[in-house]
Amino acid sequence: MRTTSTLVALTLTLAACGGGGGSSSGSSPSSTGLSSEQRTALVSAITEQQIVPAMTAVHSHASTLNEQVQQWCQAPQADGLTALQQQWRDTANAWYQAQLFNFGPADADPVLPLYTYIDSLRLRGTDYRATVRTTQASWLQQDELNNAFFAEQRFQYVGLLALEEALFYGPELAQQYVDEPKRCDLLTGLSQQLAIRTEALQQGWSLNYNNSGTAYQQLLINNQLPTGRDAMAQLLIAAQEYLDYFKKRNIVTLAGTTAEVSWQLAEQALTAAKQLLTQPYAGTSLLQHMQQQGYELNVNAVNSNIAMAEQALSERDSDSFNAAIGMLDGNFKREIPVALGIELGINFSDGD
Repeated sequence: MRTTSTLVALTLTLAACGGGGGSSSGSSPSSTGLSSEQRTALVSAITEQQIVPAMTAVHSHASTLNEQVQQWCQAPQADGLTALQQQWRDTANAWYQAQLFNFGPADADPVLPLYTYIDSLRLRGTDYRATVRTTQASWLQQDELNNAFFAEQRFQYVGLLALEEALFYGPELAQQYVDEPKRCDLLTGLSQQLAIRTEALQQGWSLNYNNSGTAYQQLLINNQLPTGRDAMAQLLIAAQEYLDYFKKRNIVTLAGTTAEVSWQLAEQALTAAKQLLTQPYAGTSLLQHMQQQGYELNVNAVNSNIAMAEQALSERDSDSFNAAIGMLDGNFKREIPVALGIELGINFSDGD
């Protein structure tokens, strides 16, 4: 039996023991949770040290990719394509950490949310790969591929997936760009749109949210979200929704398959979730706060689930990874908010 299977059984046992919030020392857990001052300090530190840098990194990598694409397309060659492919990987890695916080600027538009134009997979877990390939082949027959053309395209035909297909799909791809110059019109149009959209994401967080004149980071830190939701609750709900999405849609088998980086992207997602829980923001991590409240068994369960997910990553075991992510998702629904005294304000009915 695999090591991961053993870890699954161990984690289930720990989760069962920790589900009620008991302390391993036998003392009664505190019912006070985080104080108002602790919440404000944590939200401020998480926003300034994890969220905003993550959004900035996405835009920085996308902008660099766009610049490199524009330059390479002046004289396409095989070596340069390899560099573009690596820059796409860097951009995708940054996005898979940033989308742990897929709220605020990412989904301000209820009809055409910004995040879908960056990552079409996140909406429903639908693999648009075949459609993108067919569409791009038809685009090469267009008379003109300009910025206006790409700005009008539906979300599934732009963003990271569209660029992945343009940069990785096809035999002797660099030579195809040499032989068919219109491919560079397609590539430059896509890279420019990604740079524009990631800039809108970054500026929404740092400068101006939804034309309000206020940066979303300030709204979050001041606990003045337009939805009326508590800021700490929003952070936990966003993390829970990301892990739930990863598990239910089996993203580890869908994301980055053409570029062959599926596991690398899954690692980025887990890294972001682990950072949120273990980084000593404002001097104390969320898990340390849970322990201070007397929920040591719950902390052990969370740490065990993280370890199981890391083990599954190392073994490239998608079933065990999804199981671990599912249990960590459950921790964000129950054990973590209970221990921190945070009311999420939503009901979960998935039965886990």
